[in-house]
Amino acid sequence: NPLLPKGPQAAGLPLLNLLAAHWLVPVAVCWLAARLLDRLDTGRVAERIMARVFDVAAVALGFVHITLETRRAFHGADLSMIALHDATPALLISRHEWWAWSGAWLAYGIALLLIGVVSGRRLPRHASLVIVGAAVLKVFLFDARELDGLLRVASFFALGLTLLGMGLVYQRLGQRSAADAAAGSAVAR
Repeated sequence: NPLLPKGPQAAGLPLLNLLAAHWLVPVAVCWLAARLLDRLDTGRVAERIMARVFDVAAVALGFVHITLETRRAFHGADLSMIALHDATPALLISRHEWWAWSGAWLAYGIALLLIGVVSGRRLPRHASLVIVGAAVLKVFLFDARELDGLLRVASFFALGLTLLGMGLVYQRLGQRSAADAAAGSAVAR
């Protein structure tokens, strides 16, 4: 675990380091396994469930990777979150890093939404709602109490614009699926 003291180092370039081997390679493997199971299409329930499990694992591992890469941007190769000073553990997370996590999670959620819209798949869209919801809760419950004045206003404004944009995307998806359903029922008649 790179977050523990004396854990493995994440030396190398951003996105091309030990973190990529530990997190992005499994993301790719899970995604490919899910696509292969989808293409089999034998109608077995177990295969559909396993495909969704692989999809969820890919999203979760991607989330961990985004968080660790954000940490790496602030701390370099040493990602340990706990320092032992006189046998007393101390948590090593700066305010700026804590806020950057919110931004990274929000960006990851938006990327998943775009992937879901382009591919027409529900799971990335639903995962984007969960991740953006976690980022919003983190901003409201933890980040906002550290901000004052214009920074707080700017933070809530940016978050509101993001949520408004996501709402518009989901509204368009709802209109498109309603039109598709109406066209399908007209063809069936």
